[in-house]
Amino acid sequence: MKIQRAKPEDAAAISSLIFETAATQLRNEFSDQGWQLFLELISQQTQESLINNKKFNHLLAMVEGEAEGDNPGQMTLAGILVIKDKNHLFHFFVKPQWQGRGIGKRLWYTYIEEYKALNSDKLFRQSFDLVTVNSSDFALQFYQQLGFAMNGERQKKKGVCYTPMTFIVPH
Repeated sequence: MKIQRAKPEDAAAISSLIFETAATQLRNEFSDQGWQLFLELISQQTQESLINNKKFNHLLAMVEGEAEGDNPGQMTLAGILVIKDKNHLFHFFVKPQWQGRGIGKRLWYTYIEEYKALNSDKLFRQSFDLVTVNSSDFALQFYQQLGFAMNGERQKKKGVCYTPMTFIVPH
């Protein structure tokens, strides 16, 4: 597995990965209105815009092979982690066929190590010591395994259900 930064040309693969995962695992957590808003958010055009926006940090998990006919050594996108404003987990998806293999944990710990390295020389640690996420019901247990704690009751906003969670970055 290789972790790398996203480039604009990765937008189509990112959009496809998120759609494939969400359609099978999260669709029932959205109203029709919420699902339409989500589809707009994960479109290729929106993903390319996010990749080009400096407020977003994209990490991609690339693995060797996936489907029949892949060339030996061919790398394919298996997971994505996107952080907004250094402290909000915006997207975190691993393709269903790659879940349970440590890809999500590797993406998360790569981000945490980068975060700690970037902030190691700061005298004052501010709000960036806390990472937030609005978790789907499907992902609650995974986030808890990473060390996130619920920070409020399940909510519904614009047709999207989520539970706010926080993670304290260890020093």
